[in-house]
Amino acid sequence: LLCVLASSFSLRLRATRVINSLQEEPSYHLVLDLGNELASICRKAAVEISHNLSEEHISLGSQFAYSFCSHLLNRFLLCLHFNYAIQATRNPLYAHSHKVCLEVALDLISLLDYDLYSRLLVNGGGMFRDIITRGALMIYLELHKSHESDISILAKRRNRARQEPLLKDAHRVVRYAKDRMCQGETNVKGYLFLRIATARAEAMLDGLPVEQAMENAALESLNDCETILGNMSTDLSNNGGDSDAEAWRHEEIMCTPTAFDVGLGFLDDDNFSFDHLDPSIFQNLTDPSFF
Repeated sequence: LLCVLASSFSLRLRATRVINSLQEEPSYHLVLDLGNELASICRKAAVEISHNLSEEHISLGSQFAYSFCSHLLNRFLLCLHFNYAIQATRNPLYAHSHKVCLEVALDLISLLDYDLYSRLLVNGGGMFRDIITRGALMIYLELHKSHESDISILAKRRNRARQEPLLKDAHRVVRYAKDRMCQGETNVKGYLFLRIATARAEAMLDGLPVEQAMENAALESLNDCETILGNMSTDLSNNGGDSDAEAWRHEEIMCTPTAFDVGLGFLDDDNFSFDHLDPSIFQNLTDPSFF
């Protein structure tokens, strides 16, 4: 795996320059060429691990190494195609980017199933923190795109069954965001958005009132956040942490109204627009500072 990563270093450097370019948007032809080369490297890594290890004898260390290698390579594919994948909702010429990003997102989220590596994803920063959330946005985009209000009941049931795996992944990401908060994450916006987006997708597929589902999810998630942050402050005080922890607790948490006292007007804000035809939500939410 180290040889695979070493041989792909120059390619990943080229991809990094394209992804981070502030001068002009790269041509789609360039994105496709780099994406194909990166996909080839990802396949090579998969072949390497399958040739050297069997499912029965794979060790925790080998599993961790392969997870890291897959994570490191796939994040370049996701970031490279991401903007075009969002545009694919309006322009079918970019459908390939949407397909690539969705597949990569599912691969990245599957890393949460590996106990040892999932601990790094829950506690780590940088790419261990942001890339899972970006992948989740592709899942919500797919769930919202598949909804049609004028189809029959039987068709809705079939659609619900087809989307069940995606909903399962969406709930997995919600649990991941909550686990991060339980481990010390203090920014609640990521968890709040994921809960609301999941509730909206589920309500749409089940034919239930969407706005009510979103409000219920918002209230429940705000209560969760208040409880988690309150416990965090108590633990800091009991363990002799920051000398300002107790003051912060009384001045901020104890004076903060409960979730049921908070108005839900923020759901009408542009940042919480869930219309998949409007890419502005993804432009706002892919900014790491949002989370």
